Amino acid sequence: MPDARIPFRWKLLRIARRLGLPFMPRLPVPCVFVTGSVGKTTTCRMTAAILAAAGKTVGLTTTTGCFVDGQPLRLGDSSAPRWASLVTADRRVDVAVLEMARGGILLDGMPFRGCDVGAVLNVRDDHIGLDGIHTREQLAKVKSIVAVTAQRLAVLNADDPLVLPMRELTPAREVCLVSRRPDAPAVVAHLAGGGLAALLDPEPSGFGGTLRLRRGASEIVSLPAADIPATFGGRFVPAAVNAVFAMAIGHGMGVDAATIRETLAAFRSDASDNPGRMNLYRGMPCTLVATKAGGVEAATSIAGFARDFVVPGRKMLVVCAVGNRSEETLRSVGGAYAGAFDGYVCCDWEDRRGRPRGEAAGLLADGLREAGVPQHAIEIEPEHDTAIRRAGAAVGADDLLVVASPTAWRAAGILGAAAAA
Repeated sequence: MPDARIPFRWKLLRIARRLGLPFMPRLPVPCVFVTGSVGKTTTCRMTAAILAAAGKTVGLTTTTGCFVDGQPLRLGDSSAPRWASLVTADRRVDVAVLEMARGGILLDGMPFRGCDVGAVLNVRDDHIGLDGIHTREQLAKVKSIVAVTAQRLAVLNADDPLVLPMRELTPAREVCLVSRRPDAPAVVAHLAGGGLAALLDPEPSGFGGTLRLRRGASEIVSLPAADIPATFGGRFVPAAVNAVFAMAIGHGMGVDAATIRETLAAFRSDASDNPGRMNLYRGMPCTLVATKAGGVEAATSIAGFARDFVVPGRKMLVVCAVGNRSEETLRSVGGAYAGAFDGYVCCDWEDRRGRPRGEAAGLLADGLREAGVPQHAIEIEPEHDTAIRRAGAAVGADDLLVVASPTAWRAAGILGAAAAA
């Protein structure tokens, strides 16, 4: 699909900025900004589903595209502020959920006066070393722009020491602290003062738990994580954390507790609800999980999921990484998967971001070897789709194949075509 045209209002804004004029438009519909290092797209998708279930026509921008009422206006990375103008200019839109990635904020700045609800999920090392950002503290400063623009509610990760202080920066009328540690001092004090908190109250096993939205001593929403299909029975904790944020955002946008609960209890990790994020396919030549995975944290979560996923046969991984990450990062990503699979195929992404062919794949393989994976279990195939075909040819109906790639969503089609040939 060709790119939809950037609205004329954005062109005016760019002209004003070049001339140094104070043109800061207010977005024409209520809106949510979501930023962080990991989990943005899934959180945005969950939030959009909640608002749609409340009867709203939702404009959505993510790294996968721009959408209105679920229909694409543009496909491709749309997580920069400029694309907010595209969906909010559509007269069908009642409310907008807008992913704000680090790269987009650095490219465009934050040219809008504010948002109704702003959420900061986390600050990780995934993008350190890019675009003049060399420390987590610098990255946190970029992401804090979302907290600074929030007007009604700021939803902040209380477990992240770089996000929690943003509560002192936000002009929002209320702050919601999100935590997996209900007994954390900041959370306890916040609730004791009548504040709003969204919690993932863990089970002793470390899996599952219960999502709780509380104001002071009163509980607003409660939902077992295992009841959310996207968590795979509570085993995939990152999806439960995303759901906690979406629960808080939905409440901040005025959605009632029953609608929030029912929507999350129906949200699946499939190509319809959340394309390219932990999509599970059965009935193929093997059991397939196709997902995007960037940094070490995402890789660690996927490896943990694979270890706990029961299949009669073998477990295989196809992994690629974006080439503009540091050598250390690429090795660490590879190493994070070690021990979770019986075989590994390392590949480049199509956009090698300046690295020679096969170099990113080789660095992933280096990380696996350094983490103890034997050489005979590792293959290097620089071409992304060829790597998927090679792994698909090596697995059978009893096996699990995980494809971790920015374009993992293509894996189902590739394997299906290979089986039909």
